Amino acid sequence: MYEPVPAIADPALPTLAAVLDPIQLRSHLGIFSLPPWQWGQLRGVTIRVLQCHNGRRCTIELAVHTTTGMHGLIGKVYAQDGWPV
Repeated sequence: MYEPVPAIADPALPTLAAVLDPIQLRSHLGIFSLPPWQWGQLRGVTIRVLQCHNGRRCTIELAVHTTTGMHGLIGKVYAQDGWPV
């Protein structure tokens, strides 16, 4: 289950394209199969852009589909490294 996300081009957010690509993003979600999460095997991911501030940041929602069910995550992509949240 991989749903494409409408392209959002923002040269100030170079990692945004990778985050919005379900195939690329999937390679970074394997950590949730390990303790303490133990969500099971990844089956798919659905990505939804919640809000974008051009040149600064973008907030996204992920629905991670695994063998144990659906798990929701909210994340942000920043133009510059900042304080960890």
